[in-house]
Amino acid sequence: MRLHPGITVWLCVSGFMAGCGGAESGPSGPTSRQEPLTQTCNSDYLLDFYSDDTYQVWVGDELCQCGQPPNLSGRKTPYSRWGREPTNCD
Repeated sequence: MRLHPGITVWLCVSGFMAGCGGAESGPSGPTSRQEPLTQTCNSDYLLDFYSDDTYQVWVGDELCQCGQPPNLSGRKTPYSRWGREPTNCD
């Protein structure tokens, strides 16, 4: 089925006017921008991550030092062991 060119134009214009397709003209939500929250450590620890449940292939660690953001080296996995037990920051 082939539409008449006039109907095709009308359908396209109607779609754009209804907000379907095309680029938005500006922000639709609040204009204030929130900065990401930086997590800081409230304990001191080292957590080692391993590739599987044999705990033989080290793949990363997370170091947390009081007042600093956590530092991840490598990658996190569900298989972890303490390299240094957590101690509270005083």
